[in-house]
Amino acid sequence: MPGSWSDASKRRGADAVRPRLQRGMAADRARTQQLGEAWANPGAWRGTSNGAGVDLPNEVWGKIALTELVVHDWDLAKATGQPFGLPEETLRACFDHVAEFVPNAPVEGLWGAAAEVPADAPRLDWIVDITGRNPKICPDGPSRPRPASGAVLGTGAWCSRAARRFPNRRSRRIA
Repeated sequence: MPGSWSDASKRRGADAVRPRLQRGMAADRARTQQLGEAWANPGAWRGTSNGAGVDLPNEVWGKIALTELVVHDWDLAKATGQPFGLPEETLRACFDHVAEFVPNAPVEGLWGAAAEVPADAPRLDWIVDITGRNPKICPDGPSRPRPASGAVLGTGAWCSRAARRFPNRRSRRIA
């Protein structure tokens, strides 16, 4: 009930976390700026590099980094009930990458199977779907990320109501 001790406690907890969250967001902005500055150098896109035991062209690593920013920022926005949007050219670059890379990824099992997205769905819905998330799983409110300890991949953002209704939907258990 509003005004109860519980609500006041939650507000104080949020107030205590807010400065840490703001510092983290500022650090993320700084790292993203540094990443953008590094990508501005044409040499950053040439050659190959190893990451997680996989050798890939630097151009692919750059596209992976872009996809990580797009998809995980979408996860965070969805989990906190915030709006999320990006320029069409950014979404196009990310979509072109995931549409080719995810089905042929050098490491299997990182994404759940894509569901059917309507042909007229926004490009962002296609991106999050291809990367194993359901863009409409909780359209009526914020959702929470599935706990990593559940050892289930491919579910992305979810809500408990949807998880109860569709317990096996688009998830892959890690062996």
